Amino acid sequence: MCPTHPAGASPAAANTYNLLPEQSQRLKLIGSPLDARKGESLTISYNLPDEPSRVNCFVFDLSGRKIRTLADNALVPARGNLYWDGRKQGGSYAHRGLYIVLWESQAASGGKIYRKQTTAVLK
Repeated sequence: MCPTHPAGASPAAANTYNLLPEQSQRLKLIGSPLDARKGESLTISYNLPDEPSRVNCFVFDLSGRKIRTLADNALVPARGNLYWDGRKQGGSYAHRGLYIVLWESQAASGGKIYRKQTTAVLK
């Protein structure tokens, strides 16, 4: 899975977007709070112990409704980024507020599942 810029392709731009932030954490959110209507996005940067790994990443509202799937059993390298542009699955903007990001990862060969639930703010 290759990360893409939330604004889409930019063939004439310098290729600096896919640079991975330095981090030692397994999972780190960058960009919260974000204003999606101004083009901001949430970066979910990961640094996993196994390559490749299977990843699920979902965004839920506070009522527990899944509003966006960012990864569904995706095979990913050990380091990378996922992005949330503040939109629901259908493409409309999510309302301002607090959202829950649920992350699950596991080595592609099986083993222990790592789960983390964290929050992001849309302003």
